[in-house]
Amino acid sequence: MENNETRPPQEPTAAKELAASEELTTTTTSERPARKRSRSGRLSREERRALRRQKMRGRRFVSAMGALAVFVAACAMGVLPKENAAPATPAPAEAASMPARMVCGGGFARTFSEGMSATEANVNVKTSELSLQWASDSDEVVFAEDAPRVVSATEAGSTALAGVHRYFASDGDSRGLALNPCLTPSADTWIVGSQAAVGTSNELVVTNPGINPVRVTIEAYGPGGKLELGTGSALVVDGGKTERLRMDGLIPEARRLALHLSTNSGVFGASLQTHTLEGSRSGGIDFISGASAGSELTIPGVLIGGSEQEAPVLRIVNPGEETNVSVHLLGEKGSELIPGGEVTVAAGSVTDLTLAGLEAGLYSLQVEAGADVAAGVRLSTGVDATWAGPVGSATRHALAWGNFVSAPGEDDASPRAGVASLAVAGTGALEVIPVDSRGKSLDPIALQLGEELSGKSVELPRGAVGALVRAEAPVSVAGIALETVSGGRGGAWVPAQQSSEQQASRRITVVD
Repeated sequence: MENNETRPPQEPTAAKELAASEELTTTTTSERPARKRSRSGRLSREERRALRRQKMRGRRFVSAMGALAVFVAACAMGVLPKENAAPATPAPAEAASMPARMVCGGGFARTFSEGMSATEANVNVKTSELSLQWASDSDEVVFAEDAPRVVSATEAGSTALAGVHRYFASDGDSRGLALNPCLTPSADTWIVGSQAAVGTSNELVVTNPGINPVRVTIEAYGPGGKLELGTGSALVVDGGKTERLRMDGLIPEARRLALHLSTNSGVFGASLQTHTLEGSRSGGIDFISGASAGSELTIPGVLIGGSEQEAPVLRIVNPGEETNVSVHLLGEKGSELIPGGEVTVAAGSVTDLTLAGLEAGLYSLQVEAGADVAAGVRLSTGVDATWAGPVGSATRHALAWGNFVSAPGEDDASPRAGVASLAVAGTGALEVIPVDSRGKSLDPIALQLGEELSGKSVELPRGAVGALVRAEAPVSVAGIALETVSGGRGGAWVPAQQSSEQQASRRITVVD
């Protein structure tokens, strides 16, 4: 027989326990058993501790019941992951096409003082700057005789940009050629080269292309690992500004040097101006450009001279655990392991390898490692020195080196002074389009690389101040510029910059 008696709704067990716990914690003092007071009318220390323990038990109970209620609700709503849910899958996503942008750090500045036997006597000093812009899918060039802090394209798409600050002195305490190219800004870069020693001056040049200030963290590495920088471990650069930081005195003495710069608050461009004195004459001037670390690095434009003094030196920086490294020379015959080109690099160390005994010419190097490393190559002409670094591969590059002062050399040396030479590494066919100082495109030069990874070099015509490179497959490109100076040749290496169409595919997480 049915029972029609109306029953009150039953409260869930969790709700009952929650209400009970609230009653426990809200009981008034008058309802609690009377406690024996001290003469002052206050509870003793032991009684106060007991009271606190009682309150904490009540709070823990409430918290546990609250967590249980949330879990039950989440299960009911189906928001918790199922046991057999598909794992998170990385999916490629293309970054939005934005106008190309580069940062230019400025030209050479004296850093030695009179107290270091330096003189102001520099013969035939020439400074200049320029910037180039190629429109999308066109050989037309926009030429400007300046390189401001930030060079921006006028449109999004496949625009290519290049720019450079140029310094040349034929003699004196700043003799040599130094090129500071405009660079694509990044949030992490390695500057591999120079030394911290008497007779060498290093000045870090950092440019912020953004609006807000950027705090750049600086780490220095020497032969034995990280070096203490003290107050030089960070640099704040205001938006749209360039800061120069003298590293002399900040870095402990180190014959092998590398810098790691990074930020989590924006992007920046960085280079290291280095100047070496040998008595009262220059032993070399240069701007060392920042580049990325990686397990596979290609360094185009490695100039190998005919004497032991002109032998290149490869520097490898290993910030992580011990790893094995192999070094291959890329020439027209393909890839060849150099003698002694398989080495083990200790953890946290900076190692130099002399590339002596190789045939003179302009080549590229490939560095492969078991973990991410940074690398650079010191190139010497005997009286001047410059540092080359890794260059990313792309199908469209641009680079600039400016007007030459010297007349083209008549000797058999290759590459010659007074003209620029390019080195490329990769596969397939490509085209080099030189540009003169009026912004006019010169006759294109066709090059054919092998089906396997190889390298090639080409001398550009007199009067070329920059070039656009278009390739069927991704290649790495760099340039070498040589000038005649007192006692020999001054040299500078310049990396090519990828066009804005070369976008890195980002990885995002998608959960079904």
